[in-house]
Amino acid sequence: MTASSITRALAEAIIAVTPAATSRQRLLLELLRLLPLYRDIGNVAIWDKTYHAAMPVEDDTSDAGQLIGAVYEFATTPFYGAFEADVTLSVYQDTCRYLRSAGISCPAVNAFTDL
Repeated sequence: MTASSITRALAEAIIAVTPAATSRQRLLLELLRLLPLYRDIGNVAIWDKTYHAAMPVEDDTSDAGQLIGAVYEFATTPFYGAFEADVTLSVYQDTCRYLRSAGISCPAVNAFTDL
């Protein structure tokens, strides 16, 4: 399983439970959904730059904002260094505990193979 495909699934799960998200939150969720495409073209740095450009000036402390932030933190765990499957899985498990507390299901993952 790849971290980017799971990121897409998590973003879609958040979209399903937060239909009244703000325009900015919706854009961030769509960018999270697009991560696998950026990985496929071999340029997650552009994705990260685009994501940061869309972020609000001040932290989004709303429930949806916190969920989006948690998925972003998971998504970027394997960026800019050697891929470490065990670290990525550990961060994923922590992220899922948080998401489940908000009523969001996480796909079962036993191991990550790549970004």
